[in-house]
This record gives sequence, C-alpha cells and structure tokens, in this order.
Amino acid sequence: MTKYGYIRVSTDAQATDGTSLANQRVALLAAGVAPDDIYEDAGVSGSVALFERPGGIEMRKALAKGDVIVVTKIDRAFRSMSDFTHTVERLDKEGIGLIVLQIGTEPLLSTPYQRFTLNLFAAFAEFERQLIRTRTKEGRDVRAAQGFYVGGRKPWGHEIVGDGIIQPKDWYEPAVARVKELLAEKRTQREIKEMIGAEFGENISPTVIMKIRDNGSPVQADAGEFM
Repeated sequence: MTKYGYIRVSTDAQATDGTSLANQRVALLAAGVAPDDIYEDAGVSGSVALFERPGGIEMRKALAKGDVIVVTKIDRAFRSMSDFTHTVERLDKEGIGLIVLQIGTEPLLSTPYQRFTLNLFAAFAEFERQLIRTRTKEGRDVRAAQGFYVGGRKPWGHEIVGDGIIQPKDWYEPAVARVKELLAEKRTQREIKEMIGAEFGENISPTVIMKIRDNGSPVQADAGEFM
C-alpha cells in the first residue's frame, strides 16, 4: 500500500506565495506521505474535477488497488459535497482508500464510524443539490418574468438582444394579427402556414397557430415564458 498525497491552491497568488501549499504539504508529511508521493495543482480552480487537473491526472496514473489518497480538506480535492461522496464511493469500488485529515486519519468507509460520517456528508450533498436546484429555478423565474430569455427553443417571432433580453421582431405583431384574421376566416393550418410564409417570409408551425388561436399569442404573458 502506498499513500499518495494531493494538495491544491486555486489562485496564482497563493501558488506563488506558497504558504497554503506549504501548510498542506507539512500536514501530509506528518500523516505518513512520502515527499515524492505528493502531487500538487498550483493555481487550479476547484471547479475542475480532481482527475481532470494536471496533478490529479498524474496521481491517477500512479494509483493501484490498495493505495490510499490523502488530502487535508475536502475542498482541496473536490468540487462539491456531491462530487466528494461520489468519488469516495467510486474509489472504494476500485479498492482505493481516501483519507481527509479534517475528518480523521483512517480511510473513509474503512470503519462503521467512517461510513456513518460519509452518509452524513451524502445527506448534506443531497441538501446542497436541492438548494442549487431551488436557487436556479428561482433565478430563472425572476429573469423570465423580467423578459429575459432563459433557455430552450427560441420563441417564434422573437430575437435575443443585449444581455439575453427577448425582443419581438418587427413583423411579429402584424403576423400574429394576420393569423387571427385567417383563423376568423376558418382557414386551415396549411393555408395559414402558406399565407404567412408568402406575406412575411417566415415559417409558422401548427403549434404556434394553435397557441395563437387558444391564447391570442404564443407568449404566456402571466408567467413571462414562451410556449
């Protein structure tokens, strides 16, 4: 069994100063990691997955069944609590242990206590994911209500300008009015499609025609979203 250490700082300033790397290195040496078995990433963002970072890639090549990775803190190696728990489980299946010194000096999943601790972290990870989903949806709803484009198919007759603002094209309102006229005349969807194409040079789908018929517009105004 070999203990491999991993250390990281996220900014070039920290990497140049060396304090953070030095402190992590001292902690790993005290935990029994040999100097030549410590891999580092200086000035690498924590948003990059561990085994996609230069130092992490090299460490991954050296790892074998029975080995143990040692890090000082969770945030030095992992992007999030979810990333942490998933990586621990994946490494465990490969027979590779992980020691996080801020948690303890034994490999995670090696004892009932460590498994219980990981389960707690997994619960927090799920809570973290739910919070992110909630915040994302709330932010999306607010932007949509303000008239911003929040993804999906680009609304018919609109364009995205500036910082994601949805703006109707010049022909949009006249085209919608014309569709209403044609619907009142009991024109078929095929006829409406052909006439809008001929008069405005734009293609209109049966779905948009039906939404104009049912809602008066393909835009769901009360929700600020495009249907």
